[in-house]
Amino acid sequence: RWKDVRDIVSLLSEDDGLIDFALHPPIAQALCNLIGTSIRPAVASVRASIMPSDARESIDIAKELDRLGGIVDGFVESIPDRSVFLSNNDKRARVVHKLLYLLGPHARRSPELFHDLCWLLKDKAARDSQVAEFVVGNILLPALSLTQSNPARADDVWMIIRDWDHATRWRLYLKLYRDIPGQFPLVALAGSRASHELKQIMKRLTVDNALSFCPTIAKITHGQALPVFDALLTLVCGYPADQTTVTPTVDICRRNSDLSHDMLLFSLFTKVCDPTREKLKEDGVNPSQWFANLSLYLTVFLRKVRSSNSERPHMAPSLHYFFNQIARKGDAVISIMLSDFFSNVAGISDFPILSERQIAAHAGGPVLVNAACGSPASAGHH
Repeated sequence: RWKDVRDIVSLLSEDDGLIDFALHPPIAQALCNLIGTSIRPAVASVRASIMPSDARESIDIAKELDRLGGIVDGFVESIPDRSVFLSNNDKRARVVHKLLYLLGPHARRSPELFHDLCWLLKDKAARDSQVAEFVVGNILLPALSLTQSNPARADDVWMIIRDWDHATRWRLYLKLYRDIPGQFPLVALAGSRASHELKQIMKRLTVDNALSFCPTIAKITHGQALPVFDALLTLVCGYPADQTTVTPTVDICRRNSDLSHDMLLFSLFTKVCDPTREKLKEDGVNPSQWFANLSLYLTVFLRKVRSSNSERPHMAPSLHYFFNQIARKGDAVISIMLSDFFSNVAGISDFPILSERQIAAHAGGPVLVNAACGSPASAGHH
């Protein structure tokens, strides 16, 4: 009964901690069944708006709840539509949200519930909803991290959050990386195993066999992208700063999902923003090896990797980061990354030392440029 469950949780939880009740499989399955039955009318209403009438699902909610024990002891009726589910003020929705919080990453045990939640959140109305952010950050992403190589689930989650602001997405990734493993040891264990598997692959990685590891890396990162990329970038920081060594580490990620690529970008900028590491060497002029490697890795990644629809969705967050660090925070060292970005991604070469005559000449046409820069071709146009 819901009232008894609520009382037990409040008595056993201390200092706002969360006991992982759903770690026990029967409890997790019972929660999945109850939540799934409660939101099924809302999911049916969403599907009815896009599916033909002969394919719509007919549901007898009263019969389903009776099969699960009936509506007893204060458990309210089911969720009728998406707007109620996304509401913070509706009593029916609040009960379901609390049940979802108890379930956490163990929603992985019910593919049907995972898919139904994705159906409810794939809408523009959910973009600015706190409930949508709560469900993605506390249920869908943690559940995905416990799922072994399921690209369909990764794509479902990406379809929800791809139009969200990148700051919102990355805030959810940060919670998944730092907070969720501490609350759920099973997530931490899965991350450790994925990191170990990545390190074993890196021991055998060469320029010639990089593409052969693409399917394996894609399989690992469908669920455990953050710990895998953290281990990958840690190894990259110790490499020599040249494209021969960095390029294979980008090539092995080329078949990853769009969600994994977004998490890779988040992991990279998280390391770049580490306040405990100096970006410059002791001379105060040249960049540190780890910073130069990450800068090179970013530019190679942006040049080579595209999304599944042949677009480059990672450009905007990168340029936003450059602007924010240079214009707002005055971090001139980031201009090194911006220079690599222009030269490697945009194909714009920079000239470190130019005379005033050369600078003025570059504002003119090709004849004036060749004459001012001393090109042999300028003799014919003198």
